[in-house]
Amino acid sequence: FGALFRDYELTPSQYNVLRILRGAGEPLPVQEISGRMIQPVPAMTGLVDRLEKALLVERRRIAEIGG
Repeated sequence: FGALFRDYELTPSQYNVLRILRGAGEPLPVQEISGRMIQPVPAMTGLVDRLEKALLVERRRIAEIGG
């Protein structure tokens, strides 16, 4: 997977977040994503921020996702 990650400028942790979101099929709070991670990521907010900056995820307020 290393070559794939490099081609798309992803870290393994970023890929794992995308995998979790795709599998869920619905928006998830950052805390939920963190709980599902194979390997805990202490800076989960920063990781999601980088995915958002790369336009790979969209962040919404909890009220907007039915929480």
